[in-house]
Amino acid sequence: MLCTKDVAGSTNQVEKWYGVEYSAEPFSDELKRRAGEPRHDVARISKKTLHLPPPNRFIPKDLSLLPAPASPQALPTKIFEDSQNEVWFKRDTTFLQPKASLRVMVYTGRVFAEFSKEFVCLSIWKELFANHMKELIYMAELANLSLEQQVKADGMELKANGFNDSLASVLEEFLTVLATFSPEERQYNTIVEKLRLDYENELKQVPYQQALVNTVVLLLSHEKLKPQDFLNALSRTTFAEFLEFSRVWLSRTRHEFLFVGNLEVEFAKQIVTTFTTHLAELQKNGPALTKEESLESRVVRIPHGRWLYEFPLALESEVNSVAMAYYQIGAATDPSRESLTHLLETYLADRAYNQLRTTEQLGYIVATRRRAWRQVLGLFILVQSNVANANQVQTRIQSFLDGARKEVASLAETEFQKYIESVAVDISQRDLSISEEADRYWKEVREHQYVFNRKDVLVKALKALTIPDFIAFFEEVLFTNRSCLLYTSPSPRDS
Repeated sequence: MLCTKDVAGSTNQVEKWYGVEYSAEPFSDELKRRAGEPRHDVARISKKTLHLPPPNRFIPKDLSLLPAPASPQALPTKIFEDSQNEVWFKRDTTFLQPKASLRVMVYTGRVFAEFSKEFVCLSIWKELFANHMKELIYMAELANLSLEQQVKADGMELKANGFNDSLASVLEEFLTVLATFSPEERQYNTIVEKLRLDYENELKQVPYQQALVNTVVLLLSHEKLKPQDFLNALSRTTFAEFLEFSRVWLSRTRHEFLFVGNLEVEFAKQIVTTFTTHLAELQKNGPALTKEESLESRVVRIPHGRWLYEFPLALESEVNSVAMAYYQIGAATDPSRESLTHLLETYLADRAYNQLRTTEQLGYIVATRRRAWRQVLGLFILVQSNVANANQVQTRIQSFLDGARKEVASLAETEFQKYIESVAVDISQRDLSISEEADRYWKEVREHQYVFNRKDVLVKALKALTIPDFIAFFEEVLFTNRSCLLYTSPSPRDS
């Protein structure tokens, strides 16, 4: 199957339901002949020839476990730090498998002052590099290795999970692929077209999904950006500008590492040396990015009070409205407040669902969720409705909270303890793999909190809470000292 704009105007059929123009024709005799003699024909028309796959150098050769340490390491420790690198390490003594997880964050500087243009270039780079990495990813998967790279606003994140004997080779191959990456204009144009369609489709997402995405953008970017802003930035970005971005973006970097698994400290240090050496060659030994220069996403502080933000829906045929009340609680530096936030979510979630969805039947989508962005705690109540407009839904959310305020004042000790136990079980869930354990620790490293025993700390704080503590927190966050963002997206049918 060939799907391309290049055949527009030369098709002879139209698909029944979506009106897509297409052509279908039988295999020609020439194509059948070529398929019957592939070795001869491929050599004749291409520099490539058919051959067996190359040896997979990622398949592990050593599956042995390291000897048990004299004193098991309970939590990650910092094993190295200089002006460009920070390295955390934890030897596995729980899962006892010949596996390991590696996490790397490559911090970069900002290239463009305009955030929407920077984000668009990051998105294009991510897609192009993902295509460039396809063969590497395929070979790694065959060796039971997962390799994932993500481009973020503050740089590039790399995650590798699999057999520890394969980590060094897959990382070295990744760095080789990175060094040989050279964007081509034809691929660039294809990705730009794909992103254009993605941004246009975001405008057509169901309202509650748009609300969740737009709230994150609003709180993390310090800018009231909409999908249309990214579309505009995409249309204004030229291939020459993208090439300059691609050249400059990784020219100065700083790195954070986390190693978890069946590994020795010296092995981790060797990996770090290999990584920084390859990047230095790529950067032509330019000056390193300092810790102070490293970009770091920060959350917008919502002033005390209630603040309305209206986001219009682009789809004229949309019949649903959405309203969300987001309450910003503050930095997660106090274990008691963080455990109280868990408790508040548990207390409100079922009540909101039963009242707003089941009893009042405002809509099928009713959600109460706790969220922490960059360790800034918050909680939201969201409702998508096709029977009430956005302002009416906001009123019903506030009425629900007024009712819950009266109920919490008479909360019984037995009911309170049930909530405590439920939250404790949720917080204390065990990691099911080295990869899950690494992700939990990595969140602490990425957010520069380093509370690696957060589960234990939160459960201890949780079990020390009393009903007066919870009622006081309820009053402060939702009423007397609230910092609330009221997000609304009215249906175009609403006046």
